[in-house]
Amino acid sequence: MHDYLFSTGSFMFAKNSLFVKIFKFLAFPVLAYAFFAHTFAFFFIFIVGIILMNVFKPSTKSNFLKLQAALPTSTIRSLAVGLAEIQGKTKSAKLIKAKIGNYQCIAYHYSVRRETKDSDGKSTFKVIDTETQISPFFIEDATGKVDISNEELNFVWLPEKGSYQSGDLHYKQQVLMPGDEVLLIGNVRSQNGTLIMEKDTHNNVFNLSHASSISKWNTFKPLLNSLYVFGGLCCLLAIAIVLSDVSIENGVVFYNFNHLLG
Repeated sequence: MHDYLFSTGSFMFAKNSLFVKIFKFLAFPVLAYAFFAHTFAFFFIFIVGIILMNVFKPSTKSNFLKLQAALPTSTIRSLAVGLAEIQGKTKSAKLIKAKIGNYQCIAYHYSVRRETKDSDGKSTFKVIDTETQISPFFIEDATGKVDISNEELNFVWLPEKGSYQSGDLHYKQQVLMPGDEVLLIGNVRSQNGTLIMEKDTHNNVFNLSHASSISKWNTFKPLLNSLYVFGGLCCLLAIAIVLSDVSIENGVVFYNFNHLLG
């Protein structure tokens, strides 16, 4: 079985880097002090902390999404050794049978989750089984083809096919089909005179996604960024209003924020 992950610039901190360790070590005492010393400061630091953790957390998916917006797409014929982005159709000389359904595919990821409900009717899910299979495959465009390594390959937003529910069990399957138009970023190396794409360890990226999914992401990402900023500002404003000194004079409401800044 191959290392295979499904997945929310290339500069990222390693999971166990010194920065992350220091951040985690200082986070609790800083938050505790802020909570007892200044409630507004606590909420501000808490929100900023969440943003920082999401920015710096290691993720090949986030690396992939940032790199695809910056890297030019290379034709396969013009590939050179090093980091590269390509787009083309998936092909394989030997397909495999999907776990769910009577059809052939290049790869599938199958999982079973058990649903349990608490006294309030809230559902929680626990993964009780997973299975992943990948057939050797290559990507082809109008200029040529290149073999793709199966090791540590990450698929992003592959479509579900054949998923269903039976009682409290949820069966989910994501598949890569022959002829899918995909975008892939990874490292190009030469093996016995033949180019092969594999994981780029320096940039921590080796991801493949449907080209249409990436196109949609690039369209809506600016809107999503604006939504995050707007939501964050609204939260800070709401917190400030709740914690402000309110007074009413002649039917006019006044908010005093001086004590929050003092």
